[in-house]
Amino acid sequence: MKEQCKLIILSYADEEMQRNAALTGENEMYVDTVLTLIRDEYHIQFNSGAKEFVLPSNISDELDAIRPW
Repeated sequence: MKEQCKLIILSYADEEMQRNAALTGENEMYVDTVLTLIRDEYHIQFNSGAKEFVLPSNISDELDAIRPW
């Protein structure tokens, strides 16, 4: 489940984008939003006993709508 979450995070904000956000502030708000929304959802699903991580459509729709490209 943790690996599924990581792969979904990387599909929205790859490692290069995360580094650039940390070092230069480029797309920092977007990267922070990706990390916050997906990690919070992971904890909700993990605590409820889920065996697989699935990103809800409302979160994916929000992230797609605010993508900086």
